[in-house]
Amino acid sequence: MLVLVATNETQGRSPHDFAYTVEGELVSAVANRTPCRGKVDIADAPFAGCRIPASWKVLYKDGENWVPVKNTTEYKITKDKYDTIKFEPVKTKALRVEIKLPADYATGVHEWSVK
Repeated sequence: MLVLVATNETQGRSPHDFAYTVEGELVSAVANRTPCRGKVDIADAPFAGCRIPASWKVLYKDGENWVPVKNTTEYKITKDKYDTIKFEPVKTKALRVEIKLPADYATGVHEWSVK
């Protein structure tokens, strides 16, 4: 089980270069397991100023550092559908989804899960 820990927005190099991150810690029953698949359902609600992202990626915590997973399938961005990414198994206690926001819009995450 993944427990949501924090969300935040971080500003990049320009006012339109934002990243939104969602982090999760694996609870004790599955801590230090080796997840190898993640899926995310991202909101697309133009009437609310929310659009699908420019890109997204999964990272895992290795000590104090966040490291991108080595994906074995392509990252996709599909409107109103789960997008699944498969990656090489990692031993970790925490995972992060980093979402690059589209120009002039926000992005929201409906759901995120890992196996």
